[in-house]
Amino acid sequence: MANDVTKILIPELLESKEAETHVKTALSELIQTLYALYFVAHAAHWTIEGERFVSLHHFFGELYEDVFGSIDGFAEAMRQHDLVPPLKISMAGVDESAPTPLLTAARDANLAVLEKLAYAYHAAEASGDMGLSNRIQDRLGIHRKWHWQITVQLRPVED
Repeated sequence: MANDVTKILIPELLESKEAETHVKTALSELIQTLYALYFVAHAAHWTIEGERFVSLHHFFGELYEDVFGSIDGFAEAMRQHDLVPPLKISMAGVDESAPTPLLTAARDANLAVLEKLAYAYHAAEASGDMGLSNRIQDRLGIHRKWHWQITVQLRPVED
């Protein structure tokens, strides 16, 4: 359901239960994937070893702090759409014991976030929630940057 402010700003907006359902689903899924990326990045920050320790420890620290800082805004958006943010986070799909390299795990988790952000963006646009749409656009740009930074670090080092 569009809130009263949206109705004032866009009086011709026809309230669509389907659009609002998509926003709620998108926000719920987005929170889950953000927490999964946060978990992967924080675990990598704690466990990274080897000759690239200093740079990757710093990189993963920046990544998990950025992702964690974004979660509260989306949890508040959930409240604005009459949802209660999850009190339990499913880590389905995140295998902390897998032998996957840490950067690959971070890349995959970030790609999942990008996918959920894209879905949430389209849902917010369809429902007329301009504020949420803007927040999501900002995060899309940030997560595209994280994708680039992670992908560059996965390339083989040339001598």
